[in-house]
Amino acid sequence: METSLRAILAKKDVALLEELMDRMESEKNFSLTSIVDELMPFLVMEANLQYGSFHQVKMNLFLRRLAGAGYFSHPTQVKLARLILKEAMNSNWIEVRGGFLQGGAPEQDTLGKMLQSLGEKNAHNAFFYAGQAYRENPRELVQGLLWLSTASIPDTLSHSFSCFLPVMADLVWPGHPAGPTALLSFLMFLSRFPVPHNLPTPVKSGMLDINSLLQTCASGRGIENLHHMITLQLFLQWEKTGFNKGRGLPFRTLEEWVAEKTLDQDRLEALEEMDLPAPANSYEEFAERFDPEEKDSSVAQTLALLESGVPAHDWLFRAYASYYQPDPWNPHFFTGLYSALDLYKSLEIQSLARRMAVAQALEYFGERVNNPG
Repeated sequence: METSLRAILAKKDVALLEELMDRMESEKNFSLTSIVDELMPFLVMEANLQYGSFHQVKMNLFLRRLAGAGYFSHPTQVKLARLILKEAMNSNWIEVRGGFLQGGAPEQDTLGKMLQSLGEKNAHNAFFYAGQAYRENPRELVQGLLWLSTASIPDTLSHSFSCFLPVMADLVWPGHPAGPTALLSFLMFLSRFPVPHNLPTPVKSGMLDINSLLQTCASGRGIENLHHMITLQLFLQWEKTGFNKGRGLPFRTLEEWVAEKTLDQDRLEALEEMDLPAPANSYEEFAERFDPEEKDSSVAQTLALLESGVPAHDWLFRAYASYYQPDPWNPHFFTGLYSALDLYKSLEIQSLARRMAVAQALEYFGERVNNPG
C-alpha cells in the first residue's frame, strides 16, 4: 500500500511529517484509529533492531483499542499520533509482505504440516500451510500458534506470546489488510524455537488464585518483572477472545515462570498504607502534580484518579506522551500502562492486587523515562 503517509515515513521526510502533524491538530474529525490503520501495513515491516520483536506494532494496537473505545480526547489523540509517527520515522524497516494466493491442489492436515515446517525451521513452508489453514479453520490456526508461542515464554521474556497476541487478535483474526504480513512475521519468529512435543494441561482462570498470582507478577522492578504482569493481563484477555471462547489456557506456563519470585512486601505495604489525595479537577492540574520520578506521589495521584471516575486513561496517556524524547523512549512505557489499567478495571480482582499492577507500571516509567540506561 502506497500512501502519502507511508511515502513520508519511508523517505524520512521530517519537514513533510511536521506539516502533516500540524494539520492533524486542526482537523475536528481526526482519528488516532485511522492513523494506526494507515500505518499498520508499514509497521508490520519493522526491523526492530533494539527490541527484536513487534513492540511498536503492539504499542500501536493497544492505543488503537483505547481510541476506538472512546478513551481518548482529541488533544490526547493528537499528542499520541505525534509520538507514534515520530517513532515510526526513527525506526528501521525492511520491505517484507505476506499474502495468500489461491490455486493449487488442497493440502491435507495443513496445521500438522505447518508445525512440522516450523520444527524444521522452514518459515516459508509454514506460511504456505498457514495460509490454507487460515482459509479452512482460522480459529484453530490462531489458537494453535498462540499455544505454541507460550512454550517460549521463559526464553523470550514472553515476547513470543505478548507481542503477538494483539497481532493475532486485532490483525489476523479479523482479516485486517496487514494480517498476512503479521502472520508471516509471527511464523518467522516462532521458527527460531523448537516445537514442543507436549503442552501443559489447559486451565481456566477461575481455577487459579488470580489475586495471589497478580500480586506475584506485579512484584519487583525492571523489564522481566514488568513482563510478568503484562503477560498475565494478556492471558486473561486471551481467555475472553472470540477465537478462544472461554476454553482453558496454558496458565501453568506462566505460574512456572514466576514460581521463584517473592512477593514485594515493600510495595504491598506502601499501597496498603497509602493515603490518596483529592483527585485533580482537570488535565492541567493533573499534569502539574504528576512527576513520574516521584514514585509515591505519582502512584497516589494516579490511584486517586482511577478511584474517582475521572478520565484517567486520557490524562495518563497524554501525561506519558508529554515526556516523549526519541532516544530514551521505550514502548514498554505504554504497554505496561495499558496492561495495568486493563487489570485495574477488572472487578474480579481485589483492589490491592490491581493497585500493585498500576504501581509497578508507573515505577518502571518513572525509573527510565529520563534515565534510559
